Amino acid sequence: MKKMADDETIQAVQKELDEINSRLNDQEFPLTIEEREKLEEERRQLENYLCKSRGLRGRIRNFRDEIDKLRTAIQNALQRAYQQLKKAGMETLVEHFQTNIGASGPSYRYSNRLPWVV
Repeated sequence: MKKMADDETIQAVQKELDEINSRLNDQEFPLTIEEREKLEEERRQLENYLCKSRGLRGRIRNFRDEIDKLRTAIQNALQRAYQQLKKAGMETLVEHFQTNIGASGPSYRYSNRLPWVV
């Protein structure tokens, strides 16, 4: 599985973050308001990147983790939609969707065209 970030990238980002923190805390060379705001924004972006790249235990996430989360979210959304349609008395439509929306692979695709009559 491919990782969201490699060790080298994580180390480089962490080093940059350490340098920014050092610069923000440096009492010898005070920063202007603009410089401080710019560095704080950079720090927020780097921290956000590190947070997204690591899991709960601090290990680097795999892309697969994100794909699995999305697939689960889509399956749950489909189930909620089916329940609402059933409550509205549209069981035939639910059966049609369940038959024709493929959820077995890495993507969802509609497998049948409807002959719409207007």
